[in-house]
Amino acid sequence: MTLPFGASDGPGRLPAWREMHAFATHAEAIGLDSLWVCDHFLSGPARGPAEAIHESWTIVAALAASTSTIELGQLVMCASFRSPALLAKMAVTADGVSGGRLVLGLGAGWHDPEYVALRFPADHRVARFEEALQIIADELARAIDAYERLGIDDLIVRLQPCTKPALDRLTRAIKIRGH
Repeated sequence: MTLPFGASDGPGRLPAWREMHAFATHAEAIGLDSLWVCDHFLSGPARGPAEAIHESWTIVAALAASTSTIELGQLVMCASFRSPALLAKMAVTADGVSGGRLVLGLGAGWHDPEYVALRFPADHRVARFEEALQIIADELARAIDAYERLGIDDLIVRLQPCTKPALDRLTRAIKIRGH
């Protein structure tokens, strides 16, 4: 189920955290399997004015800490909005906070007004996405290798206790979507 996240998603205004949290805990209580947020910086109708929207990683981290069973993810995380190595670090951290419930949804991005407003390069999105996937996969693989070789956390997992099974699961939980 997609969490009401922006002004257009339900009440006609930006939902407060307490409303999103109540929605998420209710979804978990009735046994839903997963809860998703979108990764946009601008929201609203295609030809209309931009509307307020929450930042997805902040909400996913808050949900990771305040729920206990429901899987969490983004539909989908725009790989070109953040450094790929940082994105991998954020995913490992949020996955650790959630107790292994994060699904990392990744995409190339498509909403031109966001690229313009935030001054992100909009050219070569697919090539940038391919590069980001390789970097993220490499970071996760290096962390797994370091764990196996040294028996300690390394690289992207230095600030977060993480186990090899958790890294393996997160690597398998990456979902890719094109638009």
